[in-house]
Amino acid sequence: MANKRDDNITAGFKKIGEAEKIFLAAMDTVKEAIIIIDNQGLIKYWNKAAEDMFGYLSNEVLDKEVHNLIVPEHYLGAYRKGFKTFKKDGTGIVIGKTLELEAINKDRKEFPIELSVSTTKINGVPYAVGVIRDISERKRLEKQQAEHEEYLKAILEHLQAGIAIIDYKTHRIKDVNIMAANKIGLPKEKIIGRYCFEFICPAQRGKCPVTDQNKTIDNSERVLIDASGKQIPILKTATVTTLNDQKYIVESFVDITERKRLEKTKEELNEILTLINKILRHDVLNDLTILSNYLEIYKKTKDDETLNKAFKSIEKSVKLIRDMRELEILASAGTNLTSFNVREVVLNVIKEHECESVKFTINGNCNVLADKALYSVISNIVRNAITHGKANNICINMEEKDGMCEIRIADDGKGIPDEIKGKIFSEGYTHGKTGNTGLGLYIIQKTIERYGGDISVEDNKPKGTVFVIKLRPAIENNGKEGFDLISEQGLSSY
Repeated sequence: MANKRDDNITAGFKKIGEAEKIFLAAMDTVKEAIIIIDNQGLIKYWNKAAEDMFGYLSNEVLDKEVHNLIVPEHYLGAYRKGFKTFKKDGTGIVIGKTLELEAINKDRKEFPIELSVSTTKINGVPYAVGVIRDISERKRLEKQQAEHEEYLKAILEHLQAGIAIIDYKTHRIKDVNIMAANKIGLPKEKIIGRYCFEFICPAQRGKCPVTDQNKTIDNSERVLIDASGKQIPILKTATVTTLNDQKYIVESFVDITERKRLEKTKEELNEILTLINKILRHDVLNDLTILSNYLEIYKKTKDDETLNKAFKSIEKSVKLIRDMRELEILASAGTNLTSFNVREVVLNVIKEHECESVKFTINGNCNVLADKALYSVISNIVRNAITHGKANNICINMEEKDGMCEIRIADDGKGIPDEIKGKIFSEGYTHGKTGNTGLGLYIIQKTIERYGGDISVEDNKPKGTVFVIKLRPAIENNGKEGFDLISEQGLSSY
């Protein structure tokens, strides 16, 4: 068999020297399939690797047209067109190039190959030399790698965390996922290539918490600077890794704005509750001291006026305790917000004042994100308008405006002097004879802020005050959230 193979090595050539025989024999030892065809397209050389790759023995293919054996049908038109040029002058568009194509074997099974074609002349006749590699395994691995990368990409793009891949040496961003791009507020192509500290962890040059401190991982609270310059608090993890023999920093981060807001709210609520307890201890103790003095005087004088003053002192303490209890509920309401129908809340508030000589007008409606403290917010403002403002008419308008629910509570009372408008929401501020502890509006403002809204005050025309509350809208909740709601028909009595 070996002798027959040796004979086949040179069988395609009529005249060949000893050196050429040695060279062709050497080509029989290489791993790539080597095929030589003449200017008629006939196979003149077919090495051992070609036999293994295509399944044909050399004596089966010599002096046969190559395109009938290994060229897939979908390439035949282009092959024949190109071969006309080669047949004419030994040139062609594939000469000197390396191409990825498909070939077919003896079983007519198609498989991917890498083909390099060159030309040579033997005894004045042009020949084409094809070097062919079976790249089935490489293609399988490339497909596997592509699928793996698509899989990872799909995971990264659907993570609720921002991901950034950063060059370890240059600190330039190589890639970001959709969440990171959205948080930064720029398309990916305008982020990639820029320095990481322009957006993520704006540390000074030379003070990178990873590369300049020789860390392989860093977990810390940082800030992200978005495209508008806004600083967003984030919890960030930076990990050093090696990809394709190059070091990168993989940074993942989550927005902790809401967590920070809740932490701040908790601190503020604790401060408010501490203040309430302080006021209760101070004011009630004073009232009890005064009560004790009045009772001592009454024991001696039996004066009814002194006894009335003692009762008023008791009433004052009882009122203070009730007010503080209401404010404590207002301040310590849960932080889980849900949908509240503002009109229904307002109707419950004015129901408390149906026996008073105050006329209410209600317009509009909207649903907002809030909790049960919303009732106390509106109740406090209405009660202040009646008790302190001496209002006879209160108009409450509700509408969605500029993406928020705007609630305007307008009265025709005494109004608030311009010089104190900027102080009424301050902790402990009081004004006038009827001013109590000055906690009501301060806690109301903190409650509204906890809802993600704001509250302001302005003059009513021709007189009185308008409190403007802006809250985030929400889809109406089927539940009534603990209120015994009165019907829309009940509105006519107001």
